[in-house]
Amino acid sequence: MTEKDENKIFKEAMKGITPLKSSNRIVHASNKKNIKKRTKPHPDDTTPQTLKPYIAHQPDVTAECILSYQKPGLDPKLLKQLTSGKNAIQLTIDLHGETEASAEQTLIEAWQHAEAQALRHLLIIHGKGKQSVGNTAILKSLVNRFLLSMPNVLAFCSAKPQDGGTGAVYVLLKRKRGD
Repeated sequence: MTEKDENKIFKEAMKGITPLKSSNRIVHASNKKNIKKRTKPHPDDTTPQTLKPYIAHQPDVTAECILSYQKPGLDPKLLKQLTSGKNAIQLTIDLHGETEASAEQTLIEAWQHAEAQALRHLLIIHGKGKQSVGNTAILKSLVNRFLLSMPNVLAFCSAKPQDGGTGAVYVLLKRKRGD
């Protein structure tokens, strides 16, 4: 069977099918419409906006640094799945080309989306920061600080080469209560 025959069969089988709209990619706020901003956080709120001041207390990292973190007591099977890259990515957050401030806002919006949708497996693409001045990878350091400050992060680690290597991280979030 030729490729042309296969394409014809495929098109015939797909007649009348409407593709689903993919919402597994985060777009920066300037490209979105109808984004609601909170004016006053709830006192018990643990969203990234209220945790933002604590992000600064984590170390900077370099371009080739391998990121890795796990909460104490995490099931070794979950960590092995995460590090192997075998979890189905539910949300990809691409920070390439963003400034530190816009990347931080994108992370906050993505976090809110992930929590609202009860997503557990994320891929954050931060790049390696080889263009950064000095030895610090700015966006990679921001992602590291951000993830270390989030209470619902069970683990994260640098991705496999096919998913970005040391320029990306796999993230495992806690299950939402009631799930």
